[in-house]
Amino acid sequence: ASEDPRLKVLDKQWFEGKRVLDVGCNSGAVTIEIAAVFSPRHIMGVDIDPALVQKARMNLKWSAVKRSEESSQTGSNDQLDKPDTESANSKQENSKVDDNKPPTQPFRPLSVQSHRGSDVRANRGPVVSNLPDSDTHPFEFPFNCSFRKEDYTEDDDFDCFYDTILCLSVTKWVHFNHGDEGIKRLFDKVYKSLAPGGCFILEIQEWSSYKKKKSLTELFKKNVAAIRLRPEHFQEYLLKNVGFASVRSLRVPTGNSEGFHRPLLAFFK
Repeated sequence: ASEDPRLKVLDKQWFEGKRVLDVGCNSGAVTIEIAAVFSPRHIMGVDIDPALVQKARMNLKWSAVKRSEESSQTGSNDQLDKPDTESANSKQENSKVDDNKPPTQPFRPLSVQSHRGSDVRANRGPVVSNLPDSDTHPFEFPFNCSFRKEDYTEDDDFDCFYDTILCLSVTKWVHFNHGDEGIKRLFDKVYKSLAPGGCFILEIQEWSSYKKKKSLTELFKKNVAAIRLRPEHFQEYLLKNVGFASVRSLRVPTGNSEGFHRPLLAFFK
């Protein structure tokens, strides 16, 4: 799969070595890519749908295996390209010594171990041995990424401060489920959960997209009819009512999906 074009407009310094939260992470594609490419201390993806959370966890396992296999293949090619300066005698001696060593067992971190009783190696090939150790490299991919089921707007508890919080293509669904009060709770909780100087990255779904859903439930229709805090008012509300100090508009990403053309806003506490 190709890289999500939204990642191209995000600043790595908002993530590298930072504590990150991805609200409404869906199946985890963006969360996992950020964990692997931007090297956060840890990124937590939360979603209200338990099936999506389970899928995100599986996607993390597959990504860990795939990236490790690619790294292993690159390392093997590098070894083949190196000039051989050893003499035949020294090769024979080294070979004899190596033959007496016990075989090295591949390391299998929790992120690539069996799921529901089936070993991922049976489905996706062997697990390579160069994955980082979760004890000695706790902040390396894939150990710097995790997922949990949570309705972020309803849960009043939060267990830590985050340096960066993402909310991509989520606000419409919060509006559908919880109306204006849900949006206000979302923004208020994000602000309280951010460390001083923290960054809130928001992708707003336009008001016109609210009307495109033909199969709205009665609850959704009721909530949409009562909306007064429309998407075009979010920026002003976050600055004047919630308390963010500044906002930076990011250039509109390009991509094949229509949704990827929405603007991104980075608010700073």
